[in-house]
Amino acid sequence: MKNIIIFDTNAYRNFVAGKCLTQIKEDICVIKKEEQRIGYEAFMSTTVGEELLSHMKDDYESRSFKSCIKAIQAIYWHCGDENEFRLAPLPETQLAKEFFNVINKKSCHVQQVVGQILYQIAKAPTIDTIKKYDSEIQQVVDYINDAESSLADNIELLMRNIDPAYSDWTLFKNDDGNRKKWIEFVRSDNFKLQTALAMIVALSYDLESQGISLHIIEEKMLKKQAEDYMLRYAAPLELRKYWMEKLVGHFDLTKQSRSNFIWDERILHQAGHTINNTPIVIVTSDNAMKECAEKANPNCEIITYDCYIQRLGL
Repeated sequence: MKNIIIFDTNAYRNFVAGKCLTQIKEDICVIKKEEQRIGYEAFMSTTVGEELLSHMKDDYESRSFKSCIKAIQAIYWHCGDENEFRLAPLPETQLAKEFFNVINKKSCHVQQVVGQILYQIAKAPTIDTIKKYDSEIQQVVDYINDAESSLADNIELLMRNIDPAYSDWTLFKNDDGNRKKWIEFVRSDNFKLQTALAMIVALSYDLESQGISLHIIEEKMLKKQAEDYMLRYAAPLELRKYWMEKLVGHFDLTKQSRSNFIWDERILHQAGHTINNTPIVIVTSDNAMKECAEKANPNCEIITYDCYIQRLGL
């Protein structure tokens, strides 16, 4: 059976661990040969590409820089060659077409720019190449930092608004009744509907800001689109529910890279879906992603890196 394969960031970082650049390219050729044998083909996640590129602004001697410059070599040659690269759409691209039947020009441009920079660094993984794209890479860094900061700020504002006694990233401390109500709300369909509606409305505003004309959107239509989103994209909503439940404990989104959940949610927009009718398999060792995807859709396939390598017989 044919499958499209999408590795998450840590899958590529696991793959390159302890390898030099030459070995990485050789091993990717082996993986691609085995994938071709069983009908698999790797597609690049732009979100993963952005995460890897953001570390090109780290200290050149840092572990994160060294790991990610090697992972860039892996993701590009796994998903492309000298002539082209295969790309899974960003959620904004995917949802604009699916719900509004328009081309999201901004997100399509981001996809192409990220892919092109990955190609240039994969082809010549040097400091000079990275410096050549310093401006574009800085934009990626700013985008990631702003998104994570905005998520943390907005969630903390929400917590302050609903809990007068809120402090230190703990919601309804010593208030068992409201803690229980919060958990019940987060587990409800209403929570998922509101989250989906916020996603659809934000997308419509972004499209209109690009000068893309949308049909008049009535409230009834938006609700129907949000309900459709709930059905089609249950996996990212399940992950959102997973970490929102944790707010009743001490769950500081500014610590321990917890805001990274936002990127995992974006990757999970591919879970259980197809590209040109070919099913997508996500490769990740993130337990929360795997558990949430399988809970939302038992038929979606999401496996660990080690299991994937074993499947290829390597």
